[in-house]
Amino acid sequence: MLPTSEQEDSGPGLRYLAFFALAAIILTWPIAFSLNRPTSIRPDYFSNLWNFWWVKTSLLLEHTSPYWTDYLYFPVGISLARHTLSPLNSFAGAALSTFMNLHAAYNVVLLLHFALSGWTFFLLARYLTRNIRGSLLAGLVYSFCPFHYSYIAQINIATFEFLPLVVLYSLRVYRDGGVRNTVLMALFVAMIATSSSYWLVYAFLVVLLVGLGGKLLGGRTRYVSGLRRIAIAGIVAIVAVVIVSMPLVLAVVEDVSTDPSLVAGEREKVFRANDLLGYSWVGPPERVIVSWPTMLGYSTLLLLILGYRGVIKQRFWLLAGAVFLVLSLGSVLKVAGNDTGIPMPHRYLRTLPGFSMLRKPDRAFIMIQFVIALLCAFSWQHLSGLFKSPRRRLAVWSVITCVVLVEVTGIPFRQFVYECPSYLAELETSPGNESTSSIQSIVHLPADPGSGIEGRYNFFQTFHHRKIAQGYVTSFAIKGWARVRSKLLEKAYDSFLNGDPDPLSAEVEERDLDLVVLHKVVSAPRSPFIDPDKTIVWMPFFAVRRDLIKGRQIGPLVDTPVSSREIRIQGRVLKRILGQPVYEDSEVLVFRVP
Repeated sequence: MLPTSEQEDSGPGLRYLAFFALAAIILTWPIAFSLNRPTSIRPDYFSNLWNFWWVKTSLLLEHTSPYWTDYLYFPVGISLARHTLSPLNSFAGAALSTFMNLHAAYNVVLLLHFALSGWTFFLLARYLTRNIRGSLLAGLVYSFCPFHYSYIAQINIATFEFLPLVVLYSLRVYRDGGVRNTVLMALFVAMIATSSSYWLVYAFLVVLLVGLGGKLLGGRTRYVSGLRRIAIAGIVAIVAVVIVSMPLVLAVVEDVSTDPSLVAGEREKVFRANDLLGYSWVGPPERVIVSWPTMLGYSTLLLLILGYRGVIKQRFWLLAGAVFLVLSLGSVLKVAGNDTGIPMPHRYLRTLPGFSMLRKPDRAFIMIQFVIALLCAFSWQHLSGLFKSPRRRLAVWSVITCVVLVEVTGIPFRQFVYECPSYLAELETSPGNESTSSIQSIVHLPADPGSGIEGRYNFFQTFHHRKIAQGYVTSFAIKGWARVRSKLLEKAYDSFLNGDPDPLSAEVEERDLDLVVLHKVVSAPRSPFIDPDKTIVWMPFFAVRRDLIKGRQIGPLVDTPVSSREIRIQGRVLKRILGQPVYEDSEVLVFRVP
């Protein structure tokens, strides 16, 4: 599996894909050995499982567009054009879920992302260095890193593999031109658009940097010629993105034409940015700064120092890293969690088209990790020349690789057991039962439409297949009448808690709902896993990974039992408007609507 020489010819490198597939199995342990178990219980994870289910349901059963549904926010429904549907991931998950459960489908897609991300970065590093071992190390550093691990519950953001291909073919376009390189660059940009719009802006920024800073890359390409090629390829890529993202484009145009203030309002949302001293690791409730050495790895930085002669020659990549580091700091510079009031470039860029959707500039860290990984390849390229013996080079490379991976690994990852309440799960398994077959729509209590609390209801829907009056989607998707109706339901539930059931009764009747499900176990804010008074984490990642990653896997909420007294009180109120419950167990209290 390991290369026997440093230099090899350039081919598709498929045998190295097997190397990264094996790495994905080992470095995400125990996910590959327990595919049927949830990798997370945070609302984003449940939302992605629902995406898989909904794409499959819409295409195979409903025969309708996956970009609109009335399975959520019933009976009005909601557009999913601005929801993080991540079509590429959702179609893959939908296909896999035809012969495995949703958790297994998610885990398989996740493992593919880790393997493919390492492999595609290897292809880029090999193109630039012609050094196999350095490129393998670079692929491992790029894919199996704390930043990637922190997003294992968000499959759209964990799609890292297309950025290296965009950069690879933008370099080929700049240096060689050609229709094939142009088309492939545009294709991979389009693939980013269908998987994670967050990375789309960064992809175009890198392409722009390649065009503007091409002279720093070296080679004999005339600057004007390279810039012209990049400009043409960029236009082709924009056309490709518009084509594959047409539902989103039309939704944005509609928003602007009907209510220009809506887009302006989005720009005013809270922006999450990094600190001058490190990456902003947000659980919540964890809100700590993970130092740059902790995130990137002390051993990784030591490798760059040891091979500095190979690193300092890479002026373009050093400049690109600096650009994205500055962008990741957000609108105002913060140092050790303290706001300095110093404005940063992002403050002015965020009002530009495209930049406005980057509500979280901290995610520009992906390009910092990108540059660091690439510099590792150049560092090893230099260091390998210091060892004349092939056997010694292999030994040193193996030691360096193991030390780096042990420091930044996230394993072992937690896995969970999370079940749908038995009554809801049985709704779909007993279609011939007259008492359940007429149930078409459900409202879940507690009701907090659009919040993370309701992510679990999306997950339950993948079992019972009934339409629900609420749902968990990205905030950008909740607008217009859906927003109004969600507020009405929220107020009705608040009145119900205060002993006035009439508004809730009116909402249930108006929405033509069939079932009211009062949950005895609810999602509630959890306690922090890391001392909230701790500002900066400087320890190596392996020493703090357990709590940091656990916070990202579990999310801000944990299931908490409701007191028996509260259930009795709420049950009595529901009996006044709906009559006796039709079902009760330790999980739910269920009422049929007369």
